[in-house]
Parts: sequence; structure tokens; C-alpha cells
Amino acid sequence: MGNITTVETMLLQACEKVCEEYFRNQSVSAFRKRLLCDFRDRGLLPTKKIENWHYTDLKNLLKIFPVNTDESSLIKEECECLVAESIKLSIGSPQPLLSALQEKGIKVFPFSYIEDKDEKSLCLEPIDEHDAIGYINGILVQDGYKVVIPDECQLDVPLELQSVQRGEQRHLRYPISFGVNSKATVIERYTSLTNQPSLVSSIADIKVGKGADITWIIVLDQDVEDTHLGQLRVVLEQNALLKVFFINMGQGLSRRELSIDVEGEESRFMLRGINLLKGQTHGDLSMFLRHKVPNTSSTSIVRSIVLEKSTGIFQGAVYVSPESQGSNATMASNTLLFSNEGNFFVKPELEIFADDVQCGHGATVSNINQDHLYYLMTRNIPKNKAYSMLSHAFISEVISDLNDEVLQLSIEKLLSSWMDKNNKLYSTI
Repeated sequence: MGNITTVETMLLQACEKVCEEYFRNQSVSAFRKRLLCDFRDRGLLPTKKIENWHYTDLKNLLKIFPVNTDESSLIKEECECLVAESIKLSIGSPQPLLSALQEKGIKVFPFSYIEDKDEKSLCLEPIDEHDAIGYINGILVQDGYKVVIPDECQLDVPLELQSVQRGEQRHLRYPISFGVNSKATVIERYTSLTNQPSLVSSIADIKVGKGADITWIIVLDQDVEDTHLGQLRVVLEQNALLKVFFINMGQGLSRRELSIDVEGEESRFMLRGINLLKGQTHGDLSMFLRHKVPNTSSTSIVRSIVLEKSTGIFQGAVYVSPESQGSNATMASNTLLFSNEGNFFVKPELEIFADDVQCGHGATVSNINQDHLYYLMTRNIPKNKAYSMLSHAFISEVISDLNDEVLQLSIEKLLSSWMDKNNKLYSTI
């Protein structure tokens, strides 16, 4: 197995403890033990020798593995929803009154029910042999919700899946299905209340039914000492639309993977991503998108701001099968790099096996247009404020594709808060 780091030793001990002590369901426990054996045999955490992990050497980057105490496991914290009218499912707190969901025929099950009564929906299998997030989460997961949204259901307010960290590790699972012609907005949100290091692994398995129209918003707003390892696994059926908005506000180490299977004709996928990176934070957004049928489309736009010694990554791998004639796939990554000590890596991949398709990708890395900066400064706007205003405008374009004005304003408020808090960083440029 080679050399094992201190963090890997702690991770291994935590995995062994769960496999030995967590016996809610015998078959699930046996599966966890098999995952642990495979994970150990494959060398535990990936290094840059693994192609998909080349820019995020997890074995060497992961420096802290919090150990949960009996007290930390009892902590039940919540914060206000991103959108005030949202229905909240908060991890670590008692299940709320869900009358608004029940009236719509929406079913919500806590993780304990899934493991006891419905283990088939608890797909703990990693995507492949290098799926470190899948292994870690599959072995350690003990919390989350299953949500079933029925056919023709129109959810009028967002559903917020909220996880609040206070210096512990937390491993979550969200199997969610959206019925035929359903419409909903889901906010998957992670935040911290202290500066004590936390670690989160999270996997959302979602199935978007025929004709469904779904908006999925991921907000990573944890502390700069925190680690976030997450996946969004998606199956898109016929004529379905999924819009994913990803907002990374700069925890210490993050890797968010999107695994998208476009399996229904006329289905559409859209990604709009924002990375706000400072200090020595490391943010990795990796997308693996597979067009499997004809006449489908995908568009991906990621915009990033890199300050100080931070590092950002966008890997976008798009596969177009021989059967996917008439499909379109485009990717774009645009980055404002404000420091010679910062880094941003872009790795676009297109594997195209069909003839009648339109596919392309583009990437830019630049600084602020000096003419625009000069224009603002000649109007008595301080240099750092001018940089901040132009940066804000650069990333705000990404959320213009949100069709909900209240959601747009809520996310704008988040972005403005980050800009105001970090305004002084622009004074060193």
C-alpha cells in the first residue's frame, strides 16, 4: 500500500470504527467493509499520478482529519435559509414539520429509514476505482435525506439542504428523484459557524424525470480551514432540463465533482460556476459529462477570481457517444488572476464519436481591463474598490441565467458580502 500519511491513518481508523460499530443493517455493513478493503488495497487517497486527480494531490493536500467527539455528534446547528421562504432540511437537527411538502405529495425520509428499510436506494458503489470521494462517503456516511418528488409536482419555493459545521467531520447522502414534468429548485448549502477545522463528504444522487425542469444550486461557504469533498451524480431523462449553479466561496480545500449522464433525447444540461479564491485555498471543480443519446445539449460556463496564493481548477470532460447525433456541447472557463503567486488550471476534454454534432471549448486567464479600472478611478473610486466592483460584475453575469429574481438577489447578496469582506485584498495588486 506504500507510505501512509498521518491523515490517512486517522481516516483508516475512522473507517474501521464505523465498519465495526455501525450495525444498523447487516447487508449495508457488509458492503461498507468490502468498500474499506477495496479502498485500502487501492492505496487510500489519490495522488497526482492519477490523471483525474493530477491538480488535486489529495494524499498530500489533506492535512487535517477532525475526530468527532460524543459532544460534537450532538451539536444541532442551523442558520437562516439563503431564501427566506425556503423549506429547510437541516443536517443534525430534528426533522422539521414538512406539511408544505406533504401537501404536494413529496416524500422525505431520513437516512436511518433509508438504511433500515430502503437500502436499494442507498447506492454506496463508487463510480470507478479512482473515486476517492465515493469510497470515503460510502464507508462513513451516516446522515442525509431521501426525497421523492412526484409526477407533475410544482414546488413553488426552494428546498434547502443545509449542513452547518462546527469543527467536526460529516458524511452525507441525498438520493433524490424528480418525477415526470415536475419543477423544483434545490439549494445544497454548506456553511461553518466556527474557525475549527471541519471535513464534509457529500454525495447527491439525483434522477431528473421526463420533462422535469430542475434548478440545483450548490453553495460552499465553509471556513478557510475546512475541507469539502462532494459529488453530484445525475441521470437526465427525455426532454428534461437541469440547471446547476455552483458557488465556491473559498474553504481551505474543496473538490466538487459533477457526474452527468444525459440519457434522454431532447434533454438539456447547464452549468454556471463561480470560484472565489483567496489566501492559500484550493478549489477543484471537475465535471464528467456523458451524452448518450441523440439531440441533447449542454453548456458550461465557469468564472473564477484568484487572489493571493490560492489555486483553482476546472476540469471538464465531455463524452459524446456514437449514438448522440445532433447533440451540442460547449464549455468555457474565464479567470481573473490577480497574483503572480496564484494559479488556475483548466483541463478541457472532448471525446466525440458522432459526426453530426457541435462541440467546443474555450478558456481565458487575464487581469482587469486597465481602461475600465482607469475610468472608475478618475471618478474618485479608490483602486481597491474599483477592482472589487469590476470583479463583481465579471462573476455576476453567471447568475443572470437564474430565472428567479428572488434567488438572484439572494446570491448577489452572498457575492457582495464576500467582495466587501475581502475588499482590502485588492489594495495589494
